[in-house]
Amino acid sequence: MAQNASLQVLSVDLNRYTKVGTHPITSQVKNDGDTPIQSLTLHWQVNEETVHSYTYHNLNIAPNSTYTFTHPEKWQAAIANYDLKVWA
Repeated sequence: MAQNASLQVLSVDLNRYTKVGTHPITSQVKNDGDTPIQSLTLHWQVNEETVHSYTYHNLNIAPNSTYTFTHPEKWQAAIANYDLKVWA
C-alpha cells in the first residue's frame, strides 16, 4: 500500500526515557484529506533496524478526524539510546 499523503502522525505515546522491557507503540493519526480513510498501513522502526508494519482495514476515519492505534507488535527495549520512527 502506498503512503497516504492526506494522513499525518500527530503523536507517539511513549515516554522519552523508558524502562527496559516490552512497550506498546501507541500513536494518533489524523486524516487531513477530504475523503474518509478506509484502510491504512502503519509502520514503526527503531534505530534503522527492522520495520514493523500492520495494515488496518474496515476503518472510517472521516476528514479532519483522528484515530488512535496500538501496533500489534511491541518493542523490546534494552539499555541503550534509541531513535523511534512511526509513519503511515
